[in-house]
Amino acid sequence: MSQSEIKKPLTVGIDNFFQFPLRVRMTTAIIPVGLIFLIGGLASPSWSRSELSQLGLWKYCIFSDIFTCCNNLPGGSPGWVKATIVFHIFGMLGGAVCLLVTIFTMCVSKFKFHTRVHHAIWISSALTVFCLAISVGIFSANYHKESWLSGHYTSAGFHITVCACVAFLAICVAMIIFSFQGHNRVQDIFNYMTPINWTKYNQDRSLEAWLSHIDPGLDKIEINEVSKREKDAIVQLINRTWKPHLAGQGRDAQQKGYSQMKVVKVERIENPSLFLKYAQNRHHLLRRLETSNRPFEFPGMTRHGPIETTANMNKNVFADIHPEINEHYLFHGTSDAIVRAIAYGGLDARLARDGMFGRGIYAAECPTKSDHYTGKDMLNLKMIVVRMLLGEVYVTNVQYAFQRPPCKQCILQTGHLGLCNNSAHKQDMFDSVMAAINGKHREFITYEQNSCSSYPEYIITYNRE
Repeated sequence: MSQSEIKKPLTVGIDNFFQFPLRVRMTTAIIPVGLIFLIGGLASPSWSRSELSQLGLWKYCIFSDIFTCCNNLPGGSPGWVKATIVFHIFGMLGGAVCLLVTIFTMCVSKFKFHTRVHHAIWISSALTVFCLAISVGIFSANYHKESWLSGHYTSAGFHITVCACVAFLAICVAMIIFSFQGHNRVQDIFNYMTPINWTKYNQDRSLEAWLSHIDPGLDKIEINEVSKREKDAIVQLINRTWKPHLAGQGRDAQQKGYSQMKVVKVERIENPSLFLKYAQNRHHLLRRLETSNRPFEFPGMTRHGPIETTANMNKNVFADIHPEINEHYLFHGTSDAIVRAIAYGGLDARLARDGMFGRGIYAAECPTKSDHYTGKDMLNLKMIVVRMLLGEVYVTNVQYAFQRPPCKQCILQTGHLGLCNNSAHKQDMFDSVMAAINGKHREFITYEQNSCSSYPEYIITYNRE
């Protein structure tokens, strides 16, 4: 990005402290305190003391010569004192690594919500706890056995080292609890970050920051060819979900005489304005999920099986989706003439033609189905890989022209699929429809008119062969 596109640099670090995930804020606040305790424990002149003398790791030992220190002690430095020092220093190193990783996480936004980075924080804090526990355990088990330390009791240095151990242990336990609760996924999404694969509008800034820092007169839409890694992942997904025996078959097919699709090019659409709407809707669904404390039900999934795109995708490449709210990558067939309009304005149900299940945004888990809607040509056809927020899905095996997803209570009470006029039911609607008729291709339909239930992310150019 050129300098002219940026109005002012993005403020990072402490100014955005309260926008970071809870686990990052917690480790950022607690780790420095733990390290201060560790330094104090090493420097303290007193780990044990009596009325006549005191023993501390620093007072009687030279840091730069650990294994020949404490020569002024009776018989030289005991092995348990050396072991206490060594494990204490290893604990300090682990705590320092933990702090550095946390600071790095805060300052480099694309790693802010990266699972492996958070694992590094957890592992380094766990190693710190392990080393400190051994150090404290060795000292407390041996100091009272030495005749030259008779009458001694533990004091300041020992106690603050125990506090440091407890602080790092609290970090480990809290991160484990949050990971099981899934709370961080809601916290992470609150910042409305761009997807991890985006390049121009990367995760160095939030979506709001990108939109506010770019000159309004400039084109904020980027359509660029993807990396080889992304292209390979999409080609692999197509190969795994393509059904050659159904290519060109059915009443929707516009061409025959081919059995596969050959990917020529894959481009990524980076539209921060459009994705912000999508991210806000995703956050709304995650909040609903947090309130209900259970994944959204998917009626009929046991009988129909999982969504094929999610089951077959490379999760190392497509890492930032939330299947627990039924967010999935799906295929959408379209014509070359309107691809750019979709990239700018998204998929809009108001512009769609009437389909078997009403006027909505249709997508499929199988590219063979979406291929039927890309035109009659054999070369340079277009297909879009779209993110869709399906939320709570109504599964139907009968044709019905929905105007919006049906009401749960109306279906339960009367089996009625049409519009619900009961104001008491307005908060109890399905979010989307899955059509599965006679074992044919499954279709997924959303009916929102503000383009926030879907985001067109990849444009596939391909040939039929």
